Amino acid sequence: MIARNHLDKALLRKSKIFPFADYLSGQYGDDLSESSLCVQYMWTAIAQLTLEERSRFLRFVTGRKRPPAPFTVSKASGDLDCLPNASTCGSTLFLPDYTTAAVATEKLR
Repeated sequence: MIARNHLDKALLRKSKIFPFADYLSGQYGDDLSESSLCVQYMWTAIAQLTLEERSRFLRFVTGRKRPPAPFTVSKASGDLDCLPNASTCGSTLFLPDYTTAAVATEKLR
């Protein structure tokens, strides 16, 4: 018998799909939306991550390594281009207002 976590990992590896967008539908806070520049930079950064990096990102935000783990993106207070913060109990990513997609990729990786 295959353990569930091994099956999930195998399916993720085989499918090469990690559908973050499915878990964010309508879950933006602090006047953010899909059209917000920092949110677009975040999705560009996530698209460039490996499956393992995406799993670590999801765990950073939600405390879970694999979907389904819906989360909310809210604005971070503080300096531009700083590291993001997260609240795993609220499954919330506090996203800084990154100046470029390259900076977002560097900080979210």
